[in-house]
Amino acid sequence: MKLTPRKRPRPSQFLNGIDFWAFLGIEFVLLMIFLVSGPTLHTHHGSAHLASAGRATPMPGAIREDAMYVVVTRDGNIFFGTQQIQDGELPTAIRDAVLRGSEGKVYLQVDSRARYGDAEIVLDQIRETGIENIGLITNQTDPR
Repeated sequence: MKLTPRKRPRPSQFLNGIDFWAFLGIEFVLLMIFLVSGPTLHTHHGSAHLASAGRATPMPGAIREDAMYVVVTRDGNIFFGTQQIQDGELPTAIRDAVLRGSEGKVYLQVDSRARYGDAEIVLDQIRETGIENIGLITNQTDPR
């Protein structure tokens, strides 16, 4: 009897790897969600409970990327943009921002529970730079 070599079995038709298309699809959707929502603008450490005003006017310049925001918190901390600064550093920071091309207007957010003296110090330091155009950021109340 003559021995014939055995035929090799057919390879399996099953996919023996991992399909990453579903994973990449989910990752893409999550990436789009995070890109669209994005970070909030003009955030700072601590929260300011803003005063309410019935006849507040919109300030479209406040949403500019280079808008100068100064925030005075309840405990007297001062933030320029997103960074906390000390009392005497505010005029220098404002002058530097104006030299970099910022608008000649400062938007001031003062916590309604802050002491008047803390806000007065900040206003004096802003005026020390020569900027007289100051916008106060408040919450809009329902006029009804």
